Amino acid sequence: MINKIEKCNLVDEAYKQIYNSITEHVWAEGEKIPSENQLCKLLNVSRIVVREALQRLRTERWIVTYQGVGSFVANPQNFEGLESDIKHAPVVSMSYQEFRDVMEFRACIEYSAIKRAVAAAGDEELKACLDLAEEMEQCQEDPEAFTQADYDFHMQILRCSQNKMYYQAMESCVEKVQYCLGIMNSLNDSRRWAVGLHREIGECLCRRDGKAAIELLKKNGEYNLARMSQFFPDAVQEEKGREI
Repeated sequence: MINKIEKCNLVDEAYKQIYNSITEHVWAEGEKIPSENQLCKLLNVSRIVVREALQRLRTERWIVTYQGVGSFVANPQNFEGLESDIKHAPVVSMSYQEFRDVMEFRACIEYSAIKRAVAAAGDEELKACLDLAEEMEQCQEDPEAFTQADYDFHMQILRCSQNKMYYQAMESCVEKVQYCLGIMNSLNDSRRWAVGLHREIGECLCRRDGKAAIELLKKNGEYNLARMSQFFPDAVQEEKGREI
C-alpha cells in the first residue's frame, strides 16, 4: 500500500536539531548558541522557522535570552516549578536593574583584577582560588556555605591583584554582592554548574592565562543576566512588553 509522504515540518526539524545539540552536550550549559542568522545558514531555513524553533526551546527553558547579547543554553531544572510553585524560585528584594548594576560593578573590578593578578600574584596566591573552587564543591548541599565560598573565591582574585582599592570597593558592597550570589546559587541544580565554572577559572589563573579567565567570567556574567531575568518581576514585565 502506498501512503502519502508527509511534508517535512521545518520548525519541528529545526527544533529537533538544536534540542539534540543541547541534550547531547554539543553546546554546554551557559554557552552562547549561534545567532539567528548563523542558525539560518547552518539549518538552511528561514528566520521565521528559526525564531519559532527558538521560542519553543525558550518556553521549555532549554535556552534563555539576554536582550542585545544572544541566547544561552540553560538548565530547565533551574526553573522547576516556577510557573506553578514558587518553592524553587528565589524571592528577590531588589529590581532587575539593581541586580544588573551589581553584576556590571563586579565585572569592571574583576576583569582588571585578573589582568593584574596573573602578572603580580605568587603561585600560591593564585592556587588559593582553585582551592576555593574545590571548597565550593565540598559544600554544594549547604547554599549559605556555598555562597560564602563563592564570595571568597572572587575576593581572592581581588587580593591577587595586589590592588587594595579593588578589594575595598568590593568589601564596601559586600551585602549586595553576597545577596546576588545567594539568589543565583539558590536556583535548583545551579551549584553543580557553578563549581565547574569556578574550577575552570581557577585553572586559568594558575596557568596565568588571564585572557581565558576573563572570557569565562564574561560568559558567566552574561548567562546569569539572562537566566536570572526570569525571576525578577520587572524584567519579566519588560520582556512581555517587547513581545506585544
